[in-house]
Amino acid sequence: MQRKAVLTVLFVCAVAVMAIFLPLPGQQAQAQQKCPSFQALAQEQLLNPELLLRTEDIWGGPVHGYLGDEPLHGRTSGNDGTVTWHKWVGMGKGGTLYFDFGMDSAGNHNTFTTVATQGTFPNPPGQFPAGGMYQGAHKITSGTGRFLHATGNLFVKGPYVVWDLDKELPQGRFNAEVSGNVCGVQ
Repeated sequence: MQRKAVLTVLFVCAVAVMAIFLPLPGQQAQAQQKCPSFQALAQEQLLNPELLLRTEDIWGGPVHGYLGDEPLHGRTSGNDGTVTWHKWVGMGKGGTLYFDFGMDSAGNHNTFTTVATQGTFPNPPGQFPAGGMYQGAHKITSGTGRFLHATGNLFVKGPYVVWDLDKELPQGRFNAEVSGNVCGVQ
């Protein structure tokens, strides 16, 4: 009889532990909904003051995409951060991208900022105009409005070309594909 009581207590404890640590199917679905995918295209220009959203930025332009199934349209601008060159490959760290998707009904800006943990932009030697393919891993570091508590990781990649490097105001274009997940969106 005593053995049966011990087994019953162990069984009840095991069920209690599972109930605490195993999420219910509804909880899993809710957690997945809080980190929707983010897919966007940005068409940025180099050093165009009309497109830059912050003083520290050098690239800027429109961005269009989807957060889950929701279409988003806005603007983005950014910078390359600290750049070091290894032969003909540029490597950037700490560069930022700032995304602005307008205001919500309460008058709050819906923005988020990413920081590049590592970005590369090879430029074949002797190529003029300069150009190549940027790719970088970005982490969401801050947000406002519906993105106030946003976190997540994004991958940014795309071709760029820069010309008139010998002039006071060089020209450039960057067509970025942005993909990843944005968590904590309201």
